[in-house]
This record gives sequence, structure tokens and C-alpha cells, in this order.
Amino acid sequence: MLPAIGMLWLTGCVTGNSNVSVCPVPVTYTAAFQHKLADEIEKLPPGAALTQAMLDYGRERAELRACRR
Repeated sequence: MLPAIGMLWLTGCVTGNSNVSVCPVPVTYTAAFQHKLADEIEKLPPGAALTQAMLDYGRERAELRACRR
């Protein structure tokens, strides 16, 4: 019940054009950090859940970049 009340409260605050969306800015990583991250990902065991999560995160970052164009 509480989540439903919260959603009603939040949607009640919307005014004007509700079709406007704000695109968050993806975090920028240095090349050194990206190499370190790749090395760590390669060391994960086969079938690690983190591998799928990283793929999903990569897709979301691509969508954010497209949204900002």
C-alpha cells in the first residue's frame, strides 16, 4: 500500500510537458582504469554473474550516450 501511495504522490507533482526526459551523463573512466577492469573481468570464472551484469551496464552506457545526442 505504501509504494502505491508514494507513486501517486510523485505523479501528482508532474506539471507541464511530461514527455521531457533528462539523460544522465555516463561516468568517464581513464584508459588505465579500463585496462585494469578488463584484466579483472578476464579472471572471472566461466558463467560468473558479474559478467552478465557488466554486459548489461555496457548496454546501458551505450543507451545513455545515444540519449545525449
